[in-house]
Amino acid sequence: MIWDAGIIPHRIGPLNGGLTTPGVGYVGTGRKNLPGKPHGDPVAYCRLTQLLGASRIQFNWDSSALRSLPQTPTRVRPADFGQITIGSHLSFGLMSFADDIENQALPIRQAILAHPFITGVGDGTLAVDRFKYYVKQDYVYLIDYSRVLALASARAPELETMSWFARLLDETLNTEMELHRSYCAEFGISRRELEQTRSAPTTTAYTSFLLKVAHQGSFAELVASLLPCQWGYWEIGRHLSQRGQPESAPLYCQWIQMYDSTEFGELAQQIRELANRLAEQSGSQEVAAMAEAYLTSLRFEHQFWDMAFNLEEWPV
Repeated sequence: MIWDAGIIPHRIGPLNGGLTTPGVGYVGTGRKNLPGKPHGDPVAYCRLTQLLGASRIQFNWDSSALRSLPQTPTRVRPADFGQITIGSHLSFGLMSFADDIENQALPIRQAILAHPFITGVGDGTLAVDRFKYYVKQDYVYLIDYSRVLALASARAPELETMSWFARLLDETLNTEMELHRSYCAEFGISRRELEQTRSAPTTTAYTSFLLKVAHQGSFAELVASLLPCQWGYWEIGRHLSQRGQPESAPLYCQWIQMYDSTEFGELAQQIRELANRLAEQSGSQEVAAMAEAYLTSLRFEHQFWDMAFNLEEWPV
């Protein structure tokens, strides 16, 4: 896509999140051929706001500055590229919503992967009582998560999306939860014990947030709020699997393998693509609301691991 400098200020304003202010971009660097340009000219990949929606941008770049930028997407000052003037044409590839928000959320995602609960599962040293606490709270979470999926199916604007959430709901209620009960039985947790588990403060807060978004937020916000769970578990599974599974803890290995599976990865990718499509169809305010829903859910994901590690209980 090409953008037109004629509709934006002579100099792009400072970065502040890239979702609501004209002239804000997320920028990385890459190299490819451009029509009318020497072989290998650098190309900046940006996600600009909806307010820059036009057909052509003209830009005088500083090639040496462009080559010095990081090769992975990052935030940089537009001044690093020079002044927007009448001059060379620069091609911009838009960063997806998911890539964009994950870059913003990198410290939280890193904190999750480094959490002692996750590292303990990965090396097999996590105390079993902490994991048993986690699977019981996760069972409680899945009940309200299923309610959110039902609302997502009801609110989906397209029949195909409605059907996808309906299938996911059926899979969760009638397959995943039964597998969850079977897995818990290997730790000596009975179905009766699962069903009598009291929701902990963090579990209650997290599911209450998801249900609030499902009832009061937009459909796009609803989808964004689910992404940290679906994609985050796949990210954890892949991370731990690549580090080597704990052979001394076969039940932890089983958990890692489930979330690193091809089937779960495909499911995570599907909801990620849905979030991206919805963001592409949305204005800047809606995308900002999606980002806030995602970040809140991601923070709750971190708190969920912290809750399980500390065996959280109601104080009174």
